Amino acid sequence: MDDGDPRVATTAFLPGGYLGTFPTCGRPAVQASRYPHALCAACTGSATCEAHGLPAALGGDSGSPLGGWVPGHVGPDGWDPCTGDGAVVVRGQRCWLSEARFGGTVAQPAG
Repeated sequence: MDDGDPRVATTAFLPGGYLGTFPTCGRPAVQASRYPHALCAACTGSATCEAHGLPAALGGDSGSPLGGWVPGHVGPDGWDPCTGDGAVVVRGQRCWLSEARFGGTVAQPAG
């Protein structure tokens, strides 16, 4: 694996990691047991809001029961937490986008 490749899992140094492949792009991966089907950073970065097709991300929502970070997108009127359930599309596949345990973003296939 090329350490400069953005598709290399950031979970490589976590306990319980194992070698596998990323589910959407098929590239080699070191996956963590907490997120065994996590997508690579490049695929996660390409996630789009399932409802509107706009680039998805995590954003602040102080009224959220999810701890203040919810999936959504930036639309013409600013932040829209429209994907509150985390449903996004990555490479034509339905996935869930959520906040990782120690911060950051994790996306995994929805099924």
